Amino acid sequence: MKIVRVNGPTRKGSTALSIAKALYSVKKNVVVFQSPHFRFCTERILYNGYTIDSKAWRKAHDKIRDQYQKFFSLALQIVLEICRQIRPDYLIAEAGIGSSNDLVSRLPIDLEILTPVAVDHIEQLGSTRIAVLNEKIKSSRGRDIHFLGWPEEDFGLFLSDSLLSKTAKQELDKAAKTEEMQIRSISTALRLSEQELKDALNSPKFGRRMNIGERLWLDNAHNPSAIRGLEPFLLKNRIGSVIILNPK
Repeated sequence: MKIVRVNGPTRKGSTALSIAKALYSVKKNVVVFQSPHFRFCTERILYNGYTIDSKAWRKAHDKIRDQYQKFFSLALQIVLEICRQIRPDYLIAEAGIGSSNDLVSRLPIDLEILTPVAVDHIEQLGSTRIAVLNEKIKSSRGRDIHFLGWPEEDFGLFLSDSLLSKTAKQELDKAAKTEEMQIRSISTALRLSEQELKDALNSPKFGRRMNIGERLWLDNAHNPSAIRGLEPFLLKNRIGSVIILNPK
């Protein structure tokens, strides 16, 4: 089984699903590990595009539940136990917070993908884009990074920043900087054609997971100050049902 880690503050969920879809198109069996879940724990694990059933989750959970205290650690071990049972060709794993302590980064990663950088998880990653980027690069643990979805101008902005770490500078210097080069780099690593990857990335099949019904879902773990800033707008416009994940 090959493991692809998708890290980044933005688009990592849709990127993971798109890469999985590209691999489905060439008859590969793929497990996707994603977070957070909204209603059921099983939403975190997809096998060939479908949520695993509760029996598979419970079976793996009962086998290892006493070994892990934190839920994310437990969920990650559950997906690994399920992979041991079904033996997929690929595991596409979203990073957790994506810091240097990220548990997913400790797996034997075959392909490391970094999506565009924004301010995210400020308590763990820092309050500026450059701080977030330095931490994301550090979390790759020396593996080569494949950038995806990055605007070409972002490379210049970051490379001109005096706060860019030496390791991050080395990765940005050698990065594929145009959209075409980024797609070529990742499709080659996955043994896909560029068109197969483009088609999956442009596919409307997978919507954002937070588009659920008539409710507005906000994840407080990512950027608490942004949610506080939204409060006047939500009150003024009488937004109805607002659900905040990871409240403090």
